[in-house]
Amino acid sequence: MTRYFAGIDGGQSGTAAVVGDERGNVLGRGDAGPADEVGESPASTRLREAVEASLGAALAAANLPHDTRFESVVAGISGYRDAARGVPPAFRAVRSLVVHDAPIAHAGAFGGGPGVVVVAGTGSVAYASDAAGCVTLGGWGYLFGDEGSAFWIGREAISKLMRAQDDGDETSAPQRAALLAFFERGSLRDVQDAFASGALGRDRIAAYAPAALASPYFDDVAQRGAGSLADLAGSAMRALGSDDAAVCFVGGLCTVESYRRRLQAALRDRVPRARPSKPRFDPATGALLLAYRESGLAGAGIARLHS
Repeated sequence: MTRYFAGIDGGQSGTAAVVGDERGNVLGRGDAGPADEVGESPASTRLREAVEASLGAALAAANLPHDTRFESVVAGISGYRDAARGVPPAFRAVRSLVVHDAPIAHAGAFGGGPGVVVVAGTGSVAYASDAAGCVTLGGWGYLFGDEGSAFWIGREAISKLMRAQDDGDETSAPQRAALLAFFERGSLRDVQDAFASGALGRDRIAAYAPAALASPYFDDVAQRGAGSLADLAGSAMRALGSDDAAVCFVGGLCTVESYRRRLQAALRDRVPRARPSKPRFDPATGALLLAYRESGLAGAGIARLHS
């Protein structure tokens, strides 16, 4: 009988699942809502629902029954530490493993090899690994860190407009109008109130980042964000004792071409011996590779994996 494997990437803006067979064929992909548990109560089903919905969608795309039993499932969840805060997901699998999302991003970026991955999605984190060990840096969350992430870019852009309004700087008026139209609010005070009340979530603030990056008015914000992520990569390299590691930037914000160029330039300037690298696979596929590894198929899975 064919053995099936699954990898899941649970983020702050959405969740993606990938189903594969023992020969390294990707059979189906599925998506669902956010899976992180920031601010969630012990009764929260947010994580479980997102993981199970994405996996169900991937099974449907693969034309497999919803009660398919997996040989191994690995799920990487944003902000995950040791145990779920709310109701944990249930897997029909011989083996299952839930980890932080940084290791699956690394596995996807380098196909299981060494290097430093810097993730810039809704939040930001760096994960470095080689034969000697691994280290995680950043990932302190939207309140205390996540510099250079989509939420951070969105927040800093909004903050800049708020300061400009206080200063009576009317050169900011076009960008203020564009922001209010994006959030469908009447004033910056309304934006503040909506976020404080929970009517405007972190994912929505993060969704504004590409629009902010497209405007020269926020070039200083983009430059600071890129510099912070390049510094994070350098810190991860030093933590491993390496000054010439491969570095890969991944995450939704890295698909914005203007920001990707800033990241590469900042890395050259601040960590000149780093070796920029392109990701081999996405994080969900990285989780699938780790699922193969859990069953002792790492070499075969990485060598043959294809869509």
